[in-house]
Amino acid sequence: MSNKVEYIILSPSGNITALVFANRSVELANKILNDDSRIEQVLFAYKASFENKIYWHGIMSGEEFCVNALRALGYYLLDGEDGYIDIFSSGVNSLINIEVLNKNVEIKLPLKSFFIKDSLIEADTFLVKLSGITHVVIKENSKFYRSDVDNQYIEGLLEKFELKNELASGIMFLDNNDCLRPFVYVRDVNSLFYETACGSGSIACSIILKKYFNYSDKIEIKQPSNFILNISFENMINLDIASVHLSGSVLCLGKKEIEI
Repeated sequence: MSNKVEYIILSPSGNITALVFANRSVELANKILNDDSRIEQVLFAYKASFENKIYWHGIMSGEEFCVNALRALGYYLLDGEDGYIDIFSSGVNSLINIEVLNKNVEIKLPLKSFFIKDSLIEADTFLVKLSGITHVVIKENSKFYRSDVDNQYIEGLLEKFELKNELASGIMFLDNNDCLRPFVYVRDVNSLFYETACGSGSIACSIILKKYFNYSDKIEIKQPSNFILNISFENMINLDIASVHLSGSVLCLGKKEIEI
């Protein structure tokens, strides 16, 4: 007799995500990734205690932090209706606020706990370390920028920038029109995807654009899916309360079952 597990397929701005209401299982995550080639990441959700209260927990298969997956979970838990919810997230190991308004889904992240550091590696090449994921942002004028790359080139950059031991890491190619091509590696699942959208990568790019290229507090990053992710910074004068917000669409594409 076989057992089946149901998962929900969600599309936060094109970043196809499988949502499983169960405890985290790397084995199950890998089966789902192999079962449906559209899926780029797997999020597990369950209720558990945090600071003496019960909250929904969103735990990625590699225990990394994923902006888009968490937006998708918030959207699903709120049935796509206007409202907000606090969700405990892997990677940052704290509560993250998700708000749905007019079918737009926004995540709010306090910079004090989410942003760790940024640095200039070489000309137009930057490191951005966030809680639960680290990105290298490669601008179009960087010597590392390529318009056409394969996994071997990305693997080489992950090695060069010493990212392979991070929980999750990304190589973010950003052209001069703020169009993003994101590649994300998750260590414990040993997965490398050219993603159709990347929330944390878009935030990393926005941090660099604001700090080094004098962008305003409101930035739009175009994704490979052709969706736009909107990033805004608030209360930047006081870093104790400063925050970054990212918003975009989420769609529910249906449900599937897989044998385990």
